[in-house]
Amino acid sequence: MKYRVIQLQQLIDDLGEDVAQALLSSFSCPRNKDIEGFLREKAILANRQRITMTHLVFEQGENGFLLVAYFALANKILSGVKGGFPRKLWDRIKRFAILADNRYQVPSVLIAQLGKNYTNGLNERISGVDLLSLAMGEVRSAQMIVGGKTTYLECEDAPKLRAFYEKNGFVYIGQRQTEGDDSRLLLQYLGWID
Repeated sequence: MKYRVIQLQQLIDDLGEDVAQALLSSFSCPRNKDIEGFLREKAILANRQRITMTHLVFEQGENGFLLVAYFALANKILSGVKGGFPRKLWDRIKRFAILADNRYQVPSVLIAQLGKNYTNGLNERISGVDLLSLAMGEVRSAQMIVGGKTTYLECEDAPKLRAFYEKNGFVYIGQRQTEGDDSRLLLQYLGWID
């Protein structure tokens, strides 16, 4: 296998939190400071609290393993009105949905973060397709244990991101406004796991 995925918790258990934090601090993503900031500043705490589980993607290099990317997964409820889901997907997901407060709620795995490491050009060592494929592999594994068929993600409204996710099988299902001082609009995409 070209890449090796290691859960952040396993890295902490094996090497200690200080070593793990030093590794995470070397991650750089100038294209998206939220991706960089999450891994550097929030991943360990979110992992410890089991809110979001971070998975580190390594590639074997000449001097050992190189951190080329990461993704983070969370167990969340995808919520929407019946008409908000595409018809062809609604027929599939309605058996997983629960009606509450006039909204359908679907237990799903959220791909909460997906980012490549730009430190010393490491981003060139993995494609976005490969990174998404690794994340989807972990989603499939989780769903084989607990059940489910859906995953979703949220992204900024950027043509390149929309095209990437749609090309890779995700379907646009709506948008959400974040809360707080840095409020922004995020697009929501649903993926179906076969």
